[in-house]
Amino acid sequence: MEAKDKIFRAISRLDQWLEEHDYKGYDPFDGLSSKVLRPFTFNNSLLRIALQQGIRRFPINLRPAVGIKKSHSSKGMGFLVRGYLRLHKATGEKKWEKKARSCLEWLICNQSKGYSGACWGNHFDYQSRVFYLPKGVPTVVWVALIGHAFLDAYERLKDNAYLDIAISSCEHITNDLDRLNDEGSVCISYIPIENKQVHNANTLGASLLARTYSITGRASYRDLATAAIRYTVKYQRDDRSWYYGEASDLHWVDNFHTAYVLDSIKHVIAGTGDTRYRNQMKMVMVTGKEPSF
Repeated sequence: MEAKDKIFRAISRLDQWLEEHDYKGYDPFDGLSSKVLRPFTFNNSLLRIALQQGIRRFPINLRPAVGIKKSHSSKGMGFLVRGYLRLHKATGEKKWEKKARSCLEWLICNQSKGYSGACWGNHFDYQSRVFYLPKGVPTVVWVALIGHAFLDAYERLKDNAYLDIAISSCEHITNDLDRLNDEGSVCISYIPIENKQVHNANTLGASLLARTYSITGRASYRDLATAAIRYTVKYQRDDRSWYYGEASDLHWVDNFHTAYVLDSIKHVIAGTGDTRYRNQMKMVMVTGKEPSF
């Protein structure tokens, strides 16, 4: 009980901080929002990376000095929804439901425009190693994580409007994102403006499709989810890890992207009842091998 009380007090202090700051904050990767320094990148991808990483890694926070403002984060708001719903489940207190609904309403009102369904992107321009992503362009990672928040809300609050948003997000995945066809499997593109294959993005999209299928019975969602998981499972490495992606410039391994893949496989198994890939999860845990970095 002492540990639970300590955790709850910490959560309450965090919630108070969020309210005092209007749910706004800085993002580790918001360096390109600097109106002072951005012109010196000269639209060069390497210089954009240098600015982005320089702001991110500098030992003190340079953002106020270089014109970067605190903002709402769409992914952050999705995580808050899930946290508030869990607090509502744990305590039964109405205030947590109210806070969750407020964040859900913000997400509904702040979707990316011009796509087939509900979707969200960064509130800042972003330069990755392999593509440039302008502010507001959605990513399947954000869409899936936020879509799960809406499904949590539907299951907890029994409000069909939240299920409708999750379905709308699945329509974005099925209609706006290209796919790589690979011998009976597919890889869902990370972003809509280029066809980019990344394992955790592919499987996260599959996880939302599978979970939504389990509620709606829409077979097209199930079929795409299983085809996407089939792609990623096929490329599991001998040490049971995954590369970030199969393109030659994406050959690195890290723990949290691999964890996304495992979590997504679990969702697809639970959502579709297809247990063929359960061993891929078990082998990661049983072998105990350290992945290659």
